[in-house]
Order: sequence, then C-alpha cells, then structure tokens
Amino acid sequence: MSQEKAKTYSAEFRESAVKLAIHQNSVLPIKKQKGKPLSAEDKAHNKALSKQRVFIEHVNRRCKIFRIVKDVYRGKHKNYSLTWSLVAALVNLRYGNI
Repeated sequence: MSQEKAKTYSAEFRESAVKLAIHQNSVLPIKKQKGKPLSAEDKAHNKALSKQRVFIEHVNRRCKIFRIVKDVYRGKHKNYSLTWSLVAALVNLRYGNI
C-alpha cells in the first residue's frame, strides 16, 4: 500500500472515529494546535466549560457517597430506579437544588 493511500485511510478512520465518539449533546474543550496559542475567545469557552464540568463532578461525588454508583448494586433489580430516585432526592435536599 502506498503512503498516500495509508494517509487517506488513516485520515478517514480518524474522522469516522471522532464522529462516533462524540455525542450530539456533548461539548468538548478547544485544544491548541501545535505551535499556535489559544485565542482569548477559545480560552473563555474552555473556562466556561470547566465551570460547568466542575459543578457536575461535584454532584457525581455527592451521589457516590451513597455507594450506588461505585459499588455493585446488591438490591433487587426492580428497586434500582427507586433507589436512584431516593439518592437524587437526598442530594438535592442536602445541597438545596430543589
């Protein structure tokens, strides 16, 4: 296989992999290109995204305290949804998100 064909295949593979990996509602930070700094607008975008992500990570941590996320759920399968609802309600009640 020639190098040009190999480059074409690898570029096509990367494009298809990126399309498959990114969910339609996900927002990714903007990364700087080699040798080029990020613009002020890009830095502001990344900063705003970081603030959202930190808030969500704190909520995840609060839910993990109840161990339903990080351990194997040992209750009945039919009660899993109810258990999650109770954990979410307790987290919301404790941290005033209601």
